[in-house]
Amino acid sequence: MKPYLHHGVFRELRDVHYFNQARIVFGAMTWLHEQDIAPETLLAGLTETEMA
Repeated sequence: MKPYLHHGVFRELRDVHYFNQARIVFGAMTWLHEQDIAPETLLAGLTETEMA
């Protein structure tokens, strides 16, 4: 989420209390003030990690 937190409506998500109110609506992470992140956007930002 970090790349989005300094842009437009997503600035509000920097408040941890508000961020933690996320819900899944029609497959998208959504917050009370209608910010949402589409599943394909989240998937595109994922990277593989090595298991220790």
